[in-house]
Amino acid sequence: MHTLSQHINSNKITIINRSNLEGRLDPLYYNSDLTKFNSGIYKSIPLRSVVLSFKSGIGAGKQDQAIDENGIIQIRPTNIDENGFLKFDKNVYLPIEKKIDRLEVGDVLFNNTNSQELVGKTAILKEEKELSYSNHITVLKPKRDVLLSEYLWIILNLYQKNKIFYAVCTNWNNQSGVGIELLKSLRIPLPPLESQKQIVEVYQSAYEQQKKIEEESEALLTSIDGYLLDKLGISLPEKDNSLKNRIFITQLRQVTGGRFDPKLYDKTTTSLKQAIKETDLKQFKVEKLRTFIVQSLAGDWGIEHNEENYSQEYEKCLVIRATEFDNDFNLKLDNSRVKFRLIKKDKISKIDIQENDLLIEKSGGSPDQPVGRIAILTKDILHNNKISYSNFIHKIRINTSILNPEYLFCYLKTIHNIKLTESMQSQTNGIRNLIMQNYFNQDIVVPILPNGDFDLEKQYEIANHIQSLRAKAMLLQQEAKNILDNVKQQVEQMILGNAY
Repeated sequence: MHTLSQHINSNKITIINRSNLEGRLDPLYYNSDLTKFNSGIYKSIPLRSVVLSFKSGIGAGKQDQAIDENGIIQIRPTNIDENGFLKFDKNVYLPIEKKIDRLEVGDVLFNNTNSQELVGKTAILKEEKELSYSNHITVLKPKRDVLLSEYLWIILNLYQKNKIFYAVCTNWNNQSGVGIELLKSLRIPLPPLESQKQIVEVYQSAYEQQKKIEEESEALLTSIDGYLLDKLGISLPEKDNSLKNRIFITQLRQVTGGRFDPKLYDKTTTSLKQAIKETDLKQFKVEKLRTFIVQSLAGDWGIEHNEENYSQEYEKCLVIRATEFDNDFNLKLDNSRVKFRLIKKDKISKIDIQENDLLIEKSGGSPDQPVGRIAILTKDILHNNKISYSNFIHKIRINTSILNPEYLFCYLKTIHNIKLTESMQSQTNGIRNLIMQNYFNQDIVVPILPNGDFDLEKQYEIANHIQSLRAKAMLLQQEAKNILDNVKQQVEQMILGNAY
């Protein structure tokens, strides 16, 4: 038996018998938690022994997709959340007549290609729904007499959580993959069916608790736009997507010298703008956003953070990108995917980041999401990191003597949610770009005092109520997350038994 020198850190060394090599020499492959799961009280078997079929879907570029929502949703990695549940907030559709495999109830959907952190997340189809799947999804159909679909779904997600797929995947060009042959050879502990059912029941009970709490959180978040619009006396027009309503006529003088873009002049956009203008002018002022702005600055992506690039003229910053914008709350900066870059000190001095500055997403978006999301720089955010922002983000500072920054943050977030921001953008090469002139010219409704001055106290009251709703919703989401995290640990113990 080989022994290491006492001067060598054993945590940085992996020793394996030659007879145990499986055709790969990368140490991560042999240093994962896979051994832990396969050394428990239940027999360990390769997936090929208990799964009837492994099949990946097809790729679909823009030319292969259906127009709008007239098609079948193709399940992609973005349709699987971090806990292995299907979500349908950002969808790609394929033509109904296209000859493609459809999913069946009980199918287990394994994400075979993603970043190294996310590869291996797995979903299950629990109800009848006409769906297809992409080449980045491998569908597993278990032998139901020995392996429950729900148990397979749970164990694969436990593997993902324990970074087993992180360790065993193959990496190339910033992507990581788990091929079908590797998946077939992957060993899992296989309890008797009765034990599998008990594990699934425990997990299902926790999931139902979690879902109920998440629904409470979602209800709070959904109420925010209605509350704000009601406080401002704005009544949204009823949505009418009929063919008759989608056909409209506009005056030539309105188009001349401007954008030849139907979204800017359609009935939905003009009705939304009119609803804002028709608020009670005895209680509110309607002013252009630009009248409140005292500073407006573009961002900088900087350079890669490494020893070669580092010099006294640069400073390391957490650079906020569009991916850090959160649709429900503010900024997501507490994960491992944030980017630190080197920004020139004179640029940092110029952009002059301060508390209550607002960040606007000016490039990005998606087919289902307009560009133009908004964020606010709070004291906590600035305390935790040296902050900068990318060239896809724009920063504004407003005159706080007449307008509360948190009120404006809440207002602009609602304007984005009702999709009025969609009329302020253009699209090139699949990327949506905010037309800053149009954005700065949008109407802002602000409460006023009887003498006509801006009512800062009322602004604060509205903003404070909205932020309290968001805080309650966030606490509920954390409670729901804790329920799932705890049941994952409980289920892991049930699978490992006395071996862990």
